[in-house]
Amino acid sequence: MWTHRIIYFLILVLAAVFFVMYPHWFAWYFLIFSLIVFPFDIIISLPGMITRRVALSAPYTMEQGETGDFVISVGASGRFPSGYLKMRLSIRDNDRARKQRVKCTGAAGSKVVSAIDTTHCGVISYTLKRCWAASIIGLFSIPVPVRRSATVLILPSPVKPPGSVDVPLAVVLRPKPGGGFSEEHDLRPFREGDQMKYVHWKLSAKHDSLIYREALSPPPQSRLIHASRWKGAHARDVILGRLRWVSGYLLEKDLPHFVKIGDSLRVEEISRPDDLVNCIYHALDNSFRGARISVPASSRFSWVYEIDAR
Repeated sequence: MWTHRIIYFLILVLAAVFFVMYPHWFAWYFLIFSLIVFPFDIIISLPGMITRRVALSAPYTMEQGETGDFVISVGASGRFPSGYLKMRLSIRDNDRARKQRVKCTGAAGSKVVSAIDTTHCGVISYTLKRCWAASIIGLFSIPVPVRRSATVLILPSPVKPPGSVDVPLAVVLRPKPGGGFSEEHDLRPFREGDQMKYVHWKLSAKHDSLIYREALSPPPQSRLIHASRWKGAHARDVILGRLRWVSGYLLEKDLPHFVKIGDSLRVEEISRPDDLVNCIYHALDNSFRGARISVPASSRFSWVYEIDAR
């Protein structure tokens, strides 16, 4: 931008000096031409500059070590031409924050593709802070309103912990609070206050007394994976990789569980793979995209697995 302006200023000075020293028709046309370049640049460039739009896209989740790109694309609401675009891109991950200058052509459909660093697991946020659209000749620019951002969650590679992982024993079922349907149930004599719709009428007819079908369910907070906090990128990869492996191991055996990270009193229930993804996101970015369950510090678990970087 400044290079174009300096060159244009030197051309104006040269045209003025040439006109003073040689005031013939060619010098006059050369001076007039030099003076109308700037307004001509405004007229032909401004319609295209104000219609430029910038979008930022990136995958929401990626595996550690996977190849992927974030893309800055340029669009326009019309077919007017425009000069290049200059942008300021802010990149923040779990270890550092940095700023980057990006320059691309202003043609509609042009893209800037950059590789996403997946060396370590974590959350990477890309934010376009500012953007300028330059004129075709490059003599002036105007800001383009933009505040686009994209977040990428780099999932850790599953790492099997050293040693074996004992499958938690089946817990003792207990009456389901409030009753209702359950695949597991127990039969007992009818008591005052029980709902008549859960009476087992066939057995009641055989025993000549009311037999109640009581729904059973496992007690909550029965299985817990406790992952310690990490210090550094390598420890983060190891701890979250082991957490992902153990959690996936339990889910394969249809064993819902809870996860606790560090010294927090809050645990998160894991009953499907998406719950674990949200849990890892919460641990890395200090925000959560799903339900949370608060468990008092005095809660007891029947099975606890400790994970650290050792």
